[in-house]
Amino acid sequence: MPVGPDDRFFADMAAALDLASQSHLPVCFSLFDFLWLQTRDAKSQTGDATATFPHRYALRSAGGREALLQHVLIPLFREFRGHTALFAWEIVNEPEWAIPEFQRSQQATLSFADARVFFAEIAQAVHEESGGVRATLGSARLQWLRAWSEIGLDILQAHCDPQLEKNQDRSLAGQLARLTRLAQPTWLGELPARDPSVPDYSLEAALTACRDAGLAGAAIWRWRPPEPADVAFGSVEPRTLSAWLFQTSEFRV
Repeated sequence: MPVGPDDRFFADMAAALDLASQSHLPVCFSLFDFLWLQTRDAKSQTGDATATFPHRYALRSAGGREALLQHVLIPLFREFRGHTALFAWEIVNEPEWAIPEFQRSQQATLSFADARVFFAEIAQAVHEESGGVRATLGSARLQWLRAWSEIGLDILQAHCDPQLEKNQDRSLAGQLARLTRLAQPTWLGELPARDPSVPDYSLEAALTACRDAGLAGAAIWRWRPPEPADVAFGSVEPRTLSAWLFQTSEFRV
């Protein structure tokens, strides 16, 4: 008998979506993280990463990917088909860190061609099985966004890490200005509340750049208090965000 999501998993998802619905919050769930796509070295295979993702190697073969699609993802899309709180399914978070065409690393072994095919299959399944829920993908950098513009996504999404963008010859506003003639709405899916490594970074200025560029919205990392690993990035200051929102309209944060 195929192994798929069990009743407890569906119950947890249903509870989260029901709470979001009560609070009028749209939810975008991420299906996979780039750690699932990476090839781990011998040392890390005995560490926490493998324990956290025990079925990660299913994605390293065509048969494994097809099994995940048919026995896990499609049942998931059908179970929550058309849920009012479900804004989008994010196919994967920052896949480029596992793809050698973007990231030169021994852990990056998933070819871009295989990734495109698999992600396109998931996007098609979202369209066929989810009752109008959108498909998106969280690209790690704005400069890589166009790589995913032809796999059937409803919303293009990129993340912005000011530390990674130091080698760019343009500001965030300048990079956004390059994103012209895209067929899909574009969303900045991750924007830090602050970044001490970039002294002139300002969340308000970044949000203003997104709004002025005509983006569909921006998501701030993070809303709840930070964990030790990313404490430097802080969290949203409600007063700061409220003051900025008071000056704008028709922009989703």
